[in-house]
Amino acid sequence: HQWTIILAILVCLGFFREVLDFCCVGCEYFTSKENILQLVIGILSLLFLTLTPNFVKAGSHFAAWAVFLAWLDLTLLLGRFDYFGEYIFMATSIGRRMIKFLFVYFPSFVAFALAFNILLHSTRLFRGQGSAIMKTFSMMLGELEFGSYFAHYKVESSGGSNISVQLLYILFCFSFAIIVANL
Repeated sequence: HQWTIILAILVCLGFFREVLDFCCVGCEYFTSKENILQLVIGILSLLFLTLTPNFVKAGSHFAAWAVFLAWLDLTLLLGRFDYFGEYIFMATSIGRRMIKFLFVYFPSFVAFALAFNILLHSTRLFRGQGSAIMKTFSMMLGELEFGSYFAHYKVESSGGSNISVQLLYILFCFSFAIIVANL
């Protein structure tokens, strides 16, 4: 397909650019988060191109993460401009604080989720530990009642994989909370 060829050429050009950056800077290349992010995007894109013909499910996961990280990279690039930079800096600053808070809060959250799993194991949404954690997380959000969409049986019946969908859902909720905190 012509689009596959164009994508392969663009990915190769991106890798060539990253190799040139590495040659110019040396080992300091890996100290920049943006460089690492661009390298991961390139690797995920190559994995998508090579694995999709034989493993469509795995290829779609690599593509989804590559697109997500590419847009995240664009957001970081927009942070260099004065007009957007202040707000992106505030979002990343609040994001760091929220991650620290979540590390402290996480054991209590898991305790609730596993207790619900034990007590409500006959309910389909609390049957597995991962499903119980996602349902408890969506219950914690209150207004966003999407727990049934991220249950194991719903996601797998639609052809998806729980791990990628759940990680993207959690990242969405964190970014949503950061945006609300900035308001």
